Amino acid sequence: MEKRLFLGANTADGFKSYFEERLKFCDRIYILKGGPGTGKSTLIRKVASKAKESGADFETWYCSGDVKSLDGIYIKSKNTAIVDGTNPHAIEATLPVVKEKVIALGDFIDEKKILPYGEEIARLCKSKAAHYVKAYRRLKCAKLCIDEINADFIPYISMPKMTQICSSLAYHVRKAAKVSKQLSRAISPQGIVSFYDHLVDKQIILLKSECQAQTEIFFEKMSQMLCGYDAYMTPLGCGIEGMVVGRYAIVEDCFDYEPQETVDLSVTLKKAVKADEFATAEYERQMGLAINELAAARENHLAVENYYVPAMNFDKVGAVTEKIIGEIFNGL
Repeated sequence: MEKRLFLGANTADGFKSYFEERLKFCDRIYILKGGPGTGKSTLIRKVASKAKESGADFETWYCSGDVKSLDGIYIKSKNTAIVDGTNPHAIEATLPVVKEKVIALGDFIDEKKILPYGEEIARLCKSKAAHYVKAYRRLKCAKLCIDEINADFIPYISMPKMTQICSSLAYHVRKAAKVSKQLSRAISPQGIVSFYDHLVDKQIILLKSECQAQTEIFFEKMSQMLCGYDAYMTPLGCGIEGMVVGRYAIVEDCFDYEPQETVDLSVTLKKAVKADEFATAEYERQMGLAINELAAARENHLAVENYYVPAMNFDKVGAVTEKIIGEIFNGL
């Protein structure tokens, strides 16, 4: 079974990566190196197809810079990962050969086909970086709007009541062995993209709240009461927005899945509070502007790919792909 998620996110504090935290538990890691258009995502997709064909449980790690691309895959039964090790989530080998194997797809580039376009490629890369800077600036403004809205609510949230709700819920959910962090949603050039695979076969506990501050406080208290859980972080970088603890999933949104229980956090408010309409509208505006900048950065990225793709020897990439598949699934 496949579980889709993100391990990297475009947040108010820039790019946030959870790759190293997740990879430290793997026995074997293939680190792919190479620029745009060198076949990293395609290689990962072919391994994912093999994993699906073999009936393995696996995670596919999507790219928040372009959700049509993959940043990695983790095959649970093999405790093996393949990951794009280039910026912005640059990953280096700590135990080469013993644990990590670096695959340099850039070695299959015909330099003679690239060098004449060096200045244009450099210009596109510089423009892409500038769009990301602007996007993060807009996301920071969006976060300030959320902070302003929360500031109106926080003084009226009953912390004893919130603690009581969390204590009662923490008593019923089974504790896991460790904490892992990932995202089910990401801010991307395609907008905010969501996956709900982590809810499959779970007993869903749906949270109802009047403001984001309530859920932030709720999950902060829950994290203090539980020894282990899978944390699903907010795409903007405001903390946790969901937890999976054993057979339970505690979430703000469950899409088309049916919750088994609903927890109403609005009871923690000591008085009715109305969200700041200007801050809410400005949040939406800044998010829209940030997504536009991410989309512009993606266009620059695709333009760079158009130079590299014709210069690649994809027969060699295919041979490397088959070798990796053999090593993982056949023990070759």
